[in-house]
Amino acid sequence: MLRTAAGVVAMLHSSATEWRHRFSLEVTLTGGALMLQGLLSSSGTYAPEQLVVRRREAPGRWTDEVTSWATDSSWADEMHAFARGVRGEAPIDHGLPRDAFAAMELVDRIYHAGSRRS
Repeated sequence: MLRTAAGVVAMLHSSATEWRHRFSLEVTLTGGALMLQGLLSSSGTYAPEQLVVRRREAPGRWTDEVTSWATDSSWADEMHAFARGVRGEAPIDHGLPRDAFAAMELVDRIYHAGSRRS
């Protein structure tokens, strides 16, 4: 569980105990939710991939907007961007060492915060 300085609480859960391949990322907020389900892979075992944007229209009434993908070009796009950066054709602005360091600093802060008693 995570808590911001303003007292907003978030919970992260990860599990690899289910026998079937499944990928799901859910972000639930006061007025709606984002749900990414499935993951396109070469095996096809996690597909289909879709994003559900859920909005609360009124108490007890929700609408879902579903977007699905049949192909995933993200790896190719990332490699092409990296190659352009290496050749000096474009700046490398994602996946820099500072990004990795910032992610590890965040993990470190989370672990240390968990060891403190509230």
